[in-house]
Amino acid sequence: MTESEVLQQPPDSHPYARIEQRLGLLENKFAGFRDNIAISAEKPTVIPGAIHVLPSDEYILNGPLNVILEIYDDEVLALMPELKLYGEGENEIEALDDLKSELLDLTEYS
Repeated sequence: MTESEVLQQPPDSHPYARIEQRLGLLENKFAGFRDNIAISAEKPTVIPGAIHVLPSDEYILNGPLNVILEIYDDEVLALMPELKLYGEGENEIEALDDLKSELLDLTEYS
């Protein structure tokens, strides 16, 4: 039954009949939305890591730089939140390499 059909019905003897019918309609609509919306509830696997060397002869690290790896189904992110830097790739190596490049760019252009 549609919402307009519910509203056009004569009032039943039970005072809550129309409210219950409309509530049923809303529940059905919500179920339809829930089925049609792709909820991005994918939670990444989070792994701490570190960068020990940079791909450069000009810069040498005095100690490791802490990073966070977020592993999703289709990509990996390597994050350095304190510097607001990240790298991305199809796997951990690509993401770390991309992050190292971002770090070198930051160092060279600062």
